[in-house]
Amino acid sequence: MNFGSKVEFFEGRLLDSGVADRPLLNRPELFADLAPVWAAWLAMHATRGAGMTEPERITVGSCRDWCDLVGVHDTDERLEFFGRIQVLENAFFKYYRANKPKS
Repeated sequence: MNFGSKVEFFEGRLLDSGVADRPLLNRPELFADLAPVWAAWLAMHATRGAGMTEPERITVGSCRDWCDLVGVHDTDERLEFFGRIQVLENAFFKYYRANKPKS
């Protein structure tokens, strides 16, 4: 979900009038310990290739390169990171496939 600068509007409206708009109610909570994973996914998402019918998945190599960039060298931490990226990938592709234009 993209709230951008509108989040302040929705929060102000809630405080002023008690009206909780749907986008504000549906906003997911981002836990602080997962913020680096989300930031990594966003960075890698921006560089993914485009396939014939849908975007390409973020690769193990991209995850490895990201871990190298930020200094994650422990194998278990890398595997945990890759698993979390795969969860985000699965959610992205589920949303993408449900909402892509019909051809």
